Amino acid sequence: MRYETFKPAPDLADIVEHFWAVENRIALDRHREILIPNGRPTVLVCLGEAGIRILPDGSSFRNESNIAGPLTRPIVLEQSGVSSYAAAQLQPWGLAALLRERLLDAVLPLDNLGKSKRISQLATECADAPFGSARVAPIADWLVGLRRDVHQERLERIRSAVALVDAARGQIDVADLTGSMAIGYDALYRLFKAMTGLSPKQYIGIIRHYHFTGELLKGEFGSLALLANMQGYYDQAHASKEFKRFTGIGQAEFKRRLNGIARLMHKGR
Repeated sequence: MRYETFKPAPDLADIVEHFWAVENRIALDRHREILIPNGRPTVLVCLGEAGIRILPDGSSFRNESNIAGPLTRPIVLEQSGVSSYAAAQLQPWGLAALLRERLLDAVLPLDNLGKSKRISQLATECADAPFGSARVAPIADWLVGLRRDVHQERLERIRSAVALVDAARGQIDVADLTGSMAIGYDALYRLFKAMTGLSPKQYIGIIRHYHFTGELLKGEFGSLALLANMQGYYDQAHASKEFKRFTGIGQAEFKRRLNGIARLMHKGR
């Protein structure tokens, strides 16, 4: 399997965190992985056999070319056959420059954003390009044409807020965030909801769990209690409860299996 990430050009860096491409030319038997929340929307272009997205309630649909909003719950991705995808991982506020909706825990087929012929052409252009930065270039061009103006003051404020949470690896509370930004809670809440679809508390919790998962997969902490404390949880029980909420399974089971996508996500950050 090949997986690479690519930095966006300066004209897209304000809405795209990075592009990525993944390809597995070996036909797989049915294989499942867990997609954990990371606070970022994604524009996905399917270049091979579409997998299946399985929601927490057990419902499912084909993981074809789509734009997905930020998650607050885990999703199981099931893939079989030959797989190939190209994508843009957006900034947490990236959808504000593309759509009216923030698509929280929701997915919109790319056909809904333009003529189906153009979306089919986009997939063909990506698939025909060699694996590497050329493969994601058509997505970048398409996003440039799709983007719309964003209120600059809101953009600067949400960028600052997200930077504070990300730098603290989620180990910050809402009161500290409002104090650092000299902004009231209600204004901060409206800012996050308008620009990301998430509340400040939701975003903080997602980022803290994301980094906890990364450290867990590194395996450098012999004690889960110590790791929980280092990542800002009250205790190991609190960390375990949050882990189950965002991942759907326990820490030991996740570390043994179903963590391939999580490892790629951390590799790309």
